[in-house]
Amino acid sequence: MGYEVHYEPEALVYHYGHMRRVDRVTSLGGNLNDQQHIQQAISHLDDPTSSWADIMRAGLVLSSLTHCDDIILAIDALGKRLSSHEDFDVRWRMALTLGKIRDPRSVPYLIQALFDSSFYPCDEAAWALARLGSLSVAPLLEGMHAWPPEIRPFVALSLGRSGDIGAADTATQLLIEELRSGDSKRQRDAAYFAGEIAEFSFSEALVIELQSHIQSQHDEVAAVCCWAVGAFAARYWKQIEWRVISRLANEHSNVLVRCEATVALGKMALANADNGLVEAVNRCLQDSESRVRYVAAQSLRTLLEQGITLRSTIPEDRHDSDYGVMFELGLINRLVGLNLAKTAIAAK
Repeated sequence: MGYEVHYEPEALVYHYGHMRRVDRVTSLGGNLNDQQHIQQAISHLDDPTSSWADIMRAGLVLSSLTHCDDIILAIDALGKRLSSHEDFDVRWRMALTLGKIRDPRSVPYLIQALFDSSFYPCDEAAWALARLGSLSVAPLLEGMHAWPPEIRPFVALSLGRSGDIGAADTATQLLIEELRSGDSKRQRDAAYFAGEIAEFSFSEALVIELQSHIQSQHDEVAAVCCWAVGAFAARYWKQIEWRVISRLANEHSNVLVRCEATVALGKMALANADNGLVEAVNRCLQDSESRVRYVAAQSLRTLLEQGITLRSTIPEDRHDSDYGVMFELGLINRLVGLNLAKTAIAAK
């Protein structure tokens, strides 16, 4: 339509991870039926002269046709590309597609991908194994203890989100062991994956272990542990020392720690509409860093949307140098106005 795409290298982007991820599908078009589309995609994967674009397109086509019985014919072609292609984006897409094909033959390829040199196909393989659920559990448990420590958090993600209660317990124990390893990189990874299995985990011990690391001298560990603790807030807010997290949100020297602590406070306030928690989030609007103010404003807006009243109002003329913060503050004032109008109507 004549528009142009521009890349802005200074833009700040906040990634929320896989919590509400939606896999892409494509409109196939053309005169081919589903079976013919599958065969054509397999031929592109099998052809050593296929271009990068053809291979990526083939993966997307197959990902869109996993409801067809003939999709099992593509497992080996996808697995070979996952195991050998030089580009991690291709390996990532192959893993994503295999995770949507519920057949035991998908599992060995995905387990092998957990050892990938790039994080992205490794991470996607872990999510794919989790989507395959019970098909993955036994093979993962069988080889788990022989694998190096850096693989264990990915295994824990797969087991923890598999839907198998016993597997989730094993995942919890794996993550606790990694958090106690004393290695900051392993602790960071374990905390990240602990947060990703929060909706499936019923382990108070894991929450307590995460909380013991939120004041880690390693800023990355502290930041991710704050995020992970927040992920457990809906179920375990009584076990979380919110005043410690509030202090981190207001006083820590690292902006990412303050940011993740602010997010955690917002989730705890959502779980328990305590005035102290809501005010703790509100104070974060005074932070010198815009990304902290932004997540604080988002949290306050979410609280209002859920019917939780703010004790302190935000001045209508409040100005912020960050557009995203101003946008959220505008939504907040609009919601406050709507809530006041509803209250007035109810009073009449």
